[in-house]
Amino acid sequence: RGRSGGSSGTTGGTFTCWSMGSGDHGGAAALAASEVIASGSASVPLTSLRHLHYLDMSGAVQLDDVALAAVAQSARGLQTLMIPRCTRITDIGLEAVAARLHELQVLNLSNCHRITDTGLACLAHLYRLSQLILKNCPAITDAGVAALAPLRRLELLDLAHASTRMTGAGFAALSGRSLGTRLASLVLSYCVGLGDRGLCVLCVALRGLVRLDISGCNALSDAGGTFLGRLPLLTVTGASQPSPQPASPAFLHRPHSSSAAPLRLPTPPATSFRFCPTRL
Repeated sequence: RGRSGGSSGTTGGTFTCWSMGSGDHGGAAALAASEVIASGSASVPLTSLRHLHYLDMSGAVQLDDVALAAVAQSARGLQTLMIPRCTRITDIGLEAVAARLHELQVLNLSNCHRITDTGLACLAHLYRLSQLILKNCPAITDAGVAALAPLRRLELLDLAHASTRMTGAGFAALSGRSLGTRLASLVLSYCVGLGDRGLCVLCVALRGLVRLDISGCNALSDAGGTFLGRLPLLTVTGASQPSPQPASPAFLHRPHSSSAAPLRLPTPPATSFRFCPTRL
């Protein structure tokens, strides 16, 4: 385990780089693992982040668009970027991310309240993106959802607690695209703007859905459950059971939240980096 020092010079924080090497069971291959955390003991220039694969800056409330752009410029190999609760990030920061982080596969923007549909349109160029978490981003509307249509590798989309302007109509843009069959997990819990019509649209567009969370979507009625019967692979999570009907739809026979496994983000890979928000 080694430590190296230098100067960061971006947001005023200091970063400590930890590196550790290990081998496989046969000793034929070496696995490099690095962790970057904020600390007052040593620092490294952002150019040292070029081998970053995983970066977690959750809750870094002082992180702004300029700092995020600097990180994106230096850590172009990032595959996972976690910046939930970074409330100073705007669409300008997302534009920098989309322009430089072409290897990005997982992006968590939960509680980034300044992100709008314009920022999501920038993300449409991240063709490797497989997981996008937009929980509690109140400015996202149907237009933003439609802008995600080019993301053909997207497998998980979290839009929980979206605004009333996210009605589900935007999923129509995904119809007929490969994304429509690849997207397997969709979280729409407490999307109060989602009604039966929007649910119908997404069921037509996303025929490959396996898991869906519509808990807290109070605008849905029993009639909406019949649309879910069109999705043969679907497991509904977090949905209340409709009243029995003479002709029971398939929705009534699917597992509910009590038996469904929770959605989980991937475990950080061997090369991982974590920033302490109090030091940024």
